[in-house]
Amino acid sequence: MKARHHYEKSLQLVVDCDRYATCSDFGNLGQVDLAEGDFLQARYRFTQALRLAIQTGWTAEESHISIYLAALIGCAGQAEQAARLLGAGEESMEVLGAPMDPADKPTRFLAISRTREALGDATFEALRAEGRTLTLEQAVELALETVAED
Repeated sequence: MKARHHYEKSLQLVVDCDRYATCSDFGNLGQVDLAEGDFLQARYRFTQALRLAIQTGWTAEESHISIYLAALIGCAGQAEQAARLLGAGEESMEVLGAPMDPADKPTRFLAISRTREALGDATFEALRAEGRTLTLEQAVELALETVAED
């Protein structure tokens, strides 16, 4: 995949000098891994991206990565946690005024569709609303705990 090649090259160039770009590249590569069904590698990359976002104080990226992780854990069969995390990520993005990049929308759609399908509309919306009450810090903690359980 062409995107993988470009993100991997970029990561090689910035890994030691630019934590923001490294964070972004890890998140982008995680999305490629997720799209290709490599959930283990996606988990690693998303977790690395989230840790870098926390270290740099890049809260908008923490919100976006929460959505990526919601897609991942939804694909891994943890629909209830995915719905909560999706709600928390969406709420945080709205509060921060940090809209999702159009290139990231397929990952968000995957999170919504897989999770809604597993839970049904009513349960999905209830858990998503529950997630919207979480702080970003609580959402990040939930994300890290959930991926550690796999």
